[in-house]
Amino acid sequence: RMDRNSTYVLKINLLGNPKKARKDIKCFCFDKVIDSDLTNYKDLVESIVEQYSPRYLEVAHVQYYDDVLKIYPEVTSDQELVSMFEKHSKTKVVHMFVAYCDPSEPYEPITEWHSDAHGQPNNTEQDGDDYLRNPVPENEHVGVDEENIYLEDEPVPFIMVPCSNKEKDKDYVPDHESEAESEVESEDESEDESMSEVEVEEDEEYHKADHAPHIEYNKLDPPMNEGRKYPNMAEFKLALSQHAIKHEFDF
Repeated sequence: RMDRNSTYVLKINLLGNPKKARKDIKCFCFDKVIDSDLTNYKDLVESIVEQYSPRYLEVAHVQYYDDVLKIYPEVTSDQELVSMFEKHSKTKVVHMFVAYCDPSEPYEPITEWHSDAHGQPNNTEQDGDDYLRNPVPENEHVGVDEENIYLEDEPVPFIMVPCSNKEKDKDYVPDHESEAESEVESEDESEDESMSEVEVEEDEEYHKADHAPHIEYNKLDPPMNEGRKYPNMAEFKLALSQHAIKHEFDF
């Protein structure tokens, strides 16, 4: 649990690189709750840079608004950070400005800021622990580029990048795959038809065997005269064999 006496709300205006930033976007604003007793200048800057990354080699510069002197002092050390907290010990709210600059170029501190945010100090003390809650949680872990501060990172209008019908259609199948599937389906259908025909023939043979006419004859001396009929081939072979034994000749 953070100490109320050392808890501050930093209302940060992230300017990005003013020389490269879009003119129609003034800044990106977010709040940061910190404990002044546990925060130093280096850690504060690193926490902001890690959450909202600058471009390659760009350096962060920190300023805040002094509502007594009506100026924008720059913070570059722990001592200046402590001085900033002391000036806002009553309100516990500090309006800060973070700008990124190429190290090869001189940094131009802001000297004025047209905003009504500095007119009246905000009261951050609320019931319970709500004063510690991040009022804009969805802004956490978002880089500068993701906020479209720079011109080259401006998103392309949706109408300029229409989706392909093939990408939209989840059931879309490439032509060659469709043809292959059709061939496989045709083969499967042919096999099914062949199996069906075989089953039909077997059923017919079984049906004929079950309904073969019952013919009476002497099984010990089966007749072999012309035109004689037998119920089936198996019984005919058996009768022929018995006839050969009875009449003692080979066949």
